[in-house]
Amino acid sequence: MSRYMKLKHTDDALHLRFFMPGVAKEDAKVYLDKSELVAEGVKEKDFEDDKDDYMLRFRIHLPMHHVKANAITTEMKNGALKVCVPLINAQLLQPCF
Repeated sequence: MSRYMKLKHTDDALHLRFFMPGVAKEDAKVYLDKSELVAEGVKEKDFEDDKDDYMLRFRIHLPMHHVKANAITTEMKNGALKVCVPLINAQLLQPCF
């Protein structure tokens, strides 16, 4: 697990937190790409002498047959993007480590 991401699995959902320092709420987005949840954010350069804008992107493989895709919620606050992925039949998921 990355220091820029935390994951918590409960009985009914996956709770993810992506740390995106300096990324504004309007510059962050979350979407599904096939069986992956993608969270990304763009930080524009603050000063003239900054080299470039930068992008943070996280891709998490999801067990799509257990995900309620239309019920995913997000919240962005103080550079932390929280994503809640509700699960169907979560008790069938087994840890793989």
